[in-house]
Amino acid sequence: MKCGLFQRGIVGLAAAAIAAISALTPACDTPITLSNAVPRVNWVAVEPLSDTSARIIVWISDVEGDSVDLDVSWVDSGGVATPIAEQPGSYGTTGLPTREALFDPNGQPHEILWDTRDLAARGHLRMIPDDQPTEANKGTGTAVETPDFDLATGIPEPVRALLVP
Repeated sequence: MKCGLFQRGIVGLAAAAIAAISALTPACDTPITLSNAVPRVNWVAVEPLSDTSARIIVWISDVEGDSVDLDVSWVDSGGVATPIAEQPGSYGTTGLPTREALFDPNGQPHEILWDTRDLAARGHLRMIPDDQPTEANKGTGTAVETPDFDLATGIPEPVRALLVP
């Protein structure tokens, strides 16, 4: 009998404590704002295919698994940025899925076939991911760059994308 009274006393105290906390923080009136987690470019590799084309492989992640648009530019040694021209057969740079690699820290790989004609032989790639392209600056991830490389040799092994200073 004493044990039962003791248990009822603890339950009563716990209930009183919950009621007091609930009175101080109204759960239904507290607005909850969810923010978008921006996507990121994790790794990049570049494989020259010919004198005029290359394959870019880019690993992209988004913790919500959103599709991502990717702005990709070639920046020559003089600092002049030129948007890349894609070739037929490329995955493209719009609506790239990330859901398959939701729990992979490397991200999901995507292949972009790149027309390298008429570009300076040395430079780097600059990439900016965006998972909400219709809403200005709400889904834009951090701009990243590759180290400088020659188009003739590419970047044979994946390298970590470097944050733009």
